[in-house]
Amino acid sequence: MSTAERHIEEGELQAYVDRRLEPERRAAVEAYLRTNPKTASRIGSYCRHRQDLKDLLDMVAEKPVPRRLHIGTIAAGVRQQRFARYRQVAVICLCIATGLLLGWFLGGMRSIDVLGLSAQADGLKRDAIAAHRFLSTDIQPSAVLTAGDAQLRRWLLRRLGAPFAVPDLTAFGLNFLGGRILPYRKDNAIALLLYGDGRGVRVTVYMRAGEHVETNLRSARIEDTPVFYWLDNRCGYVIAATAELDRLPSVAAAVFDHFESSASKKSAL
Repeated sequence: MSTAERHIEEGELQAYVDRRLEPERRAAVEAYLRTNPKTASRIGSYCRHRQDLKDLLDMVAEKPVPRRLHIGTIAAGVRQQRFARYRQVAVICLCIATGLLLGWFLGGMRSIDVLGLSAQADGLKRDAIAAHRFLSTDIQPSAVLTAGDAQLRRWLLRRLGAPFAVPDLTAFGLNFLGGRILPYRKDNAIALLLYGDGRGVRVTVYMRAGEHVETNLRSARIEDTPVFYWLDNRCGYVIAATAELDRLPSVAAAVFDHFESSASKKSAL
């Protein structure tokens, strides 16, 4: 045995199995195996396993590459996934933009509604104050309608759509003194009811038909005159007093309840 054969290491044996040795070293390993039967048996087993594995892999290698593994198919799948992500982002952005625009639009409409209602209520209150001052300071018996007057009852029935009863405020020390129909626009009019306490205090209930919004009972002060008002989608109502009247909030609540109960009875019918 030559010196080269005596120095065969495991690494060279594995390289021999993998067929990676130069011809000179391969010949030396084969000479070594001929003189070492036990090692030769082991290396021979490795070589057979290697060949079996190669045969199996060759069978797979000979088959056509599946379409899903083609470069073009993989690239198309990547593009589709990317497009799907872009589409999701676009849909999200569109939803956000739509929500913002809708919120802005509804907010603008709400602002318009609020401004319109405020202007309508301001006009109603100022007209009521003018009528209040006129009737409470310059009332003429010949021009005043009584609670049972046919013209007053017809006006209230036509505008309110239900039989009408003049609010009774005697519990607050206020007696009904009469009412007046005032002109308003071409096809409409205003009813004004007057109450007094015998000591110079005057309270008026102003009713203007043709209003098309609805509010709760509210308080305000117009040119130092305290008023309470509301709109019920049929009429606008304003209650005013000639002087500071501690019981005016209670009076306004009673008148509000009177008209609202009348409206509820009509709805029930």
